[in-house]
Amino acid sequence: MGDLSLKRKPVYPRAMLLPVRSLVLSAATAVLVTTPSSAEKTPALAGLLRHANEDFGGSAESASVFQDTFIKIAGELASILGPRRLGPSTTSGSLGFDLGVDIAISTVDEESAHWANALPGDDGLMNTVALQFRKGLPFGFELGGDVAHLTDSDLWALGMNLKYTFLEGFRYLPEAAIRVGFWGVVGSRELDLLIFSTDLAVSKEFGLGGVLAIAPYFTYGLLVGTASTNVVGYFPAGESLPVNGVVPSQTITVNRGGLGFRLLFPYSALGVEAVFSPGVQTYTTSVSLVL
Repeated sequence: MGDLSLKRKPVYPRAMLLPVRSLVLSAATAVLVTTPSSAEKTPALAGLLRHANEDFGGSAESASVFQDTFIKIAGELASILGPRRLGPSTTSGSLGFDLGVDIAISTVDEESAHWANALPGDDGLMNTVALQFRKGLPFGFELGGDVAHLTDSDLWALGMNLKYTFLEGFRYLPEAAIRVGFWGVVGSRELDLLIFSTDLAVSKEFGLGGVLAIAPYFTYGLLVGTASTNVVGYFPAGESLPVNGVVPSQTITVNRGGLGFRLLFPYSALGVEAVFSPGVQTYTTSVSLVL
């Protein structure tokens, strides 16, 4: 590995620093002023209840179908809005600070029963924008957090995480880190969703000419969500009284695997990542200011 310490020293022409720095600042401004133009991407859980009752005649099976479709959509929302960019495994050092913007596209099966009834006519593309920070701590620890928004929806996710790099600094060995975190999803009157996560990342950083570095990485993670509904209801055609339903707290487990790479420039970084979980594929681009 080349000597990457140069990235901390202001020995490069300022022209090398301005493009990525400007991109980071512009993207951060876009996140801070983003407000949803509509709520068309907010899943309507009443659609799941309607589907369960109208297709299964209000029988005991209806409650089971409502619960099953809710569990599926809550698990996929956890993948879309939950933990973001983990890799690479290296820390930013005890004095380091990383402020970044993530722009992601997630794909879901819009023809599945849960999405077709919660978001009729949707295209299956979920776009999220997130502002993320990471602060280095002593002894290989790193504190992080993010605020994410599902665009064209009322849904926001706020989270904190702690990463520990237990393997770092060896010439012929990869870096490895684990991360644990907690996220909460807000913005929906019908949905309560909390997400707990644990992740493992393995990466290897390579210096390129002493000017920049590239760090490919692989991640595997486990999400555990607790999800429930408030009272969900709809008015059947021709009826003056609503049909109501509630799903009590459910525990949802989601496995996720991903791969990506990060290019580290002087004082800035660019990352690309793909994460795969049952029913959801997420592709993320991130830009960061690295101090």
